[in-house]
Amino acid sequence: VLRFAVGDAADAQKALEAQWTVSNAPEAPAPVDSPSPLSRSTVLPLWIAAGLGVAALVLVALVLFARRRG
Repeated sequence: VLRFAVGDAADAQKALEAQWTVSNAPEAPAPVDSPSPLSRSTVLPLWIAAGLGVAALVLVALVLFARRRG
């Protein structure tokens, strides 16, 4: 039974490695004349919004934790 489980684990690891190499394969470079769809002016507000959202969640968690402790 142990040998069977080890074989299954090895097969699962090989499948994960194959999936990882496929998902991390380098993509074809974009043509030079076409602008990137996610330019810096688009990504920066997204990062700011994500940071503010995380900060708000942390603040709410701290307030709830403080109320719980009394």
